[in-house]
Amino acid sequence: EKWAEVIAKVTLGSAPMERHLIGAAELLCQDKPKLFPVLLKQLYEEDALEEDAVLEWACEGRSDFTQPSLDEDARAALRGEAEPLIVWLQDDDSDDSDSS
Repeated sequence: EKWAEVIAKVTLGSAPMERHLIGAAELLCQDKPKLFPVLLKQLYEEDALEEDAVLEWACEGRSDFTQPSLDEDARAALRGEAEPLIVWLQDDDSDDSDSS
């Protein structure tokens, strides 16, 4: 929370910057994957990450934004831990679509 406003100013709602932020979060959490969805959700709730960036990350797999030092097993573990968050965001997105 303390740094969320600063991080939001850095990303400026830019999809590439948000994807770089997720890549940095992957590295920070690779040894403690259970913290990854907590960090993503907090960044999302503080408007430092948009829903689309998180869902794109979840669907795309390894990309140019994935740090080379993050091996595929670690990335898969992070993705697995983030699954409940991804489902929640997808459900929220479909609820928004239904109400439009």
